[in-house]
Amino acid sequence: MGLRVHCCWFGPGEMGEAREYCLRTWRERIPDMELMLWNEGNCGKDIEESPYARRSLKDGMYAFTSDYIRLVKLHRFGGVYLDSDVEVIKDVSPLCGGTSLFMESSVHVATGVIIAPPRSPIIKRLVDIYNDGRHGGAYFRGPKILTSLVQDITGEPARTGAFDYMGERVAVLPSEHFYPYNPYDTGDAIHRVPFYGNIKEGTYGIHHWFKSWRLGIAQRMVNRLVEWRRRLRVKGAGA
Repeated sequence: MGLRVHCCWFGPGEMGEAREYCLRTWRERIPDMELMLWNEGNCGKDIEESPYARRSLKDGMYAFTSDYIRLVKLHRFGGVYLDSDVEVIKDVSPLCGGTSLFMESSVHVATGVIIAPPRSPIIKRLVDIYNDGRHGGAYFRGPKILTSLVQDITGEPARTGAFDYMGERVAVLPSEHFYPYNPYDTGDAIHRVPFYGNIKEGTYGIHHWFKSWRLGIAQRMVNRLVEWRRRLRVKGAGA
């Protein structure tokens, strides 16, 4: 059995040439890859069992359905998850063998690339967060949720290094591995630009920021309301 590489694509739209190109780089540069492409046709039971997945799919918020399903499949099968807009430039196999997260900016942990063995405790914790109802009608980007979890576990801002969680050693690796540039990194002006010099010896792939997660105005307002209510509850609990 080859290295399991997971990818999600939900909704009626086509991937398009750019994403198809990215997937070709996986096939060319990851030896013995077993591609596991998840969609409505093969995830029916997992979607039906999750109110969050059902709602996001019904609302047409397909990137957020993907946020959940990638975690379910990683927990069940283990392997590598890659967003469909990740171009692989060299074999990612040397990174495998444990649980690895990746910084996408100076402050956020990515969910566009995750490596984990089957039944990883931190991946299970993330699955449970999506299913515990805390988000109400909001849709928050995966990196916001994962970064908050890492901060809760470690008690400090997310950064490169490693920590232990329920007997599992979790590595947090630098952004240069898959995020050599990030147009949204407010903490690093050079990192915001796709400079050739940002590609290092340790760069395995390039996340190209196609923004399938982008929210409309109405959903952003719902998110702000949910976040405001959460802060009021936290403030009240600390009073």
